Amino acid sequence: MDYDKEQEQLEELNKVFTRVTVSLDSFLVQLKNFNANVNQTSQLLDLWADILAQTTFNYNIISEPGWEGGSQDKLNLEQLLEQERLQQEQEQHRLIQAEFEQEEQRQRLQYEVEQKLLEQETARKLREAAKPPGHPSLSVRSRFSSNNNSSRVSQKSRLQRAPSTSSTTTSLHKRSVTRSSSGSRSS
Repeated sequence: MDYDKEQEQLEELNKVFTRVTVSLDSFLVQLKNFNANVNQTSQLLDLWADILAQTTFNYNIISEPGWEGGSQDKLNLEQLLEQERLQQEQEQHRLIQAEFEQEEQRQRLQYEVEQKLLEQETARKLREAAKPPGHPSLSVRSRFSSNNNSSRVSQKSRLQRAPSTSSTTTSLHKRSVTRSSSGSRSS
């Protein structure tokens, strides 16, 4: 009998635990539903905040006195982009022009230097041609002229490349080159 009573108590206790477990399961389902509702509410609040922000933005645009509409904004943007493109093209053109002018200036200076060297060489040769044959400076020059043949050849090729400014300079140059080449053959 004691065992039967104890068994009944255990069965009653088991029923209580079963009811508690069912209640906890039900509470868990309700808690999950509550969590889903909170998430939906949060999403709705975010959507509502975005709608309010867009409404405020639209109100500010519409209430601006200089606003002429979305299509005009698009045209203004296209005009700004076109102006920037034109400015970039002008800047590129200006840079190319400056580069061209620098190169032209460099070539002009190089040409002037070569002309000055040509004139100095021509003047020196004319002075030497005007000296009498027994002049001491000519004998000293003739010793060094064989050593300077290579420099004369490079100078000669450079002088031939340079454009002449006058026919007199050209004829003097041709005469001096002929004399120097005949003089170098004899020595």
